[in-house]
Amino acid sequence: MYFVYVLLSSLHGGLYVGYSQKLKQRIADHNAGKVTSTKSGKPWKLIFFECYTDKRDALRREGYLKQRKVSVLCV
Repeated sequence: MYFVYVLLSSLHGGLYVGYSQKLKQRIADHNAGKVTSTKSGKPWKLIFFECYTDKRDALRREGYLKQRKVSVLCV
């Protein structure tokens, strides 16, 4: 299973879009400061995720949300 997820920074309110096969572990990595691009925004809260069986579909969706800067989810 492949997950596309959106995190909300409790520190500055920013959003982060990502993709992973191990969602719980990936969120733990974000909050432990192991991900360079999210290190400064921790703690992070999971606010949205989708599941895919096909990796290409998940990566396509992640790219779509990143292009739209997730404003699609915030209406």
